[in-house]
Amino acid sequence: MEIIKQLAAAMEVHAVRGGERIFQEGSEADSMLVLLKGRLRILRRDTDGQPLLYNEISPGEIVGDMGFILEQQRTSDVVAVRDSAYAMLTRELLQALLKRFPIELNQLFCQAIYNRIRPQDKN
Repeated sequence: MEIIKQLAAAMEVHAVRGGERIFQEGSEADSMLVLLKGRLRILRRDTDGQPLLYNEISPGEIVGDMGFILEQQRTSDVVAVRDSAYAMLTRELLQALLKRFPIELNQLFCQAIYNRIRPQDKN
């Protein structure tokens, strides 16, 4: 699929050290990322401001997509558990791609939202 090749070519690759914060809760969701190697933790804060583990991200998984797609603030911190690398798609790059592939990108993002909110099988 041509759109996947174009998305991959547009994404910027970044390396982070273990313990480094990538996203901060409450900040603008102006990008999303795909973890290439390493491991990330998604942390949310309790009412006392203490971090609580919400999820862990493995290579191949996406982070920050919902806030990015819906243009909302970040709902959690994302921190590298160990040295990691990720590919980032910024809003600027997305807008350029939307001009070339409006239908295809909308289909991809609608599928991502559907996959996130659909009920999971409990078998």
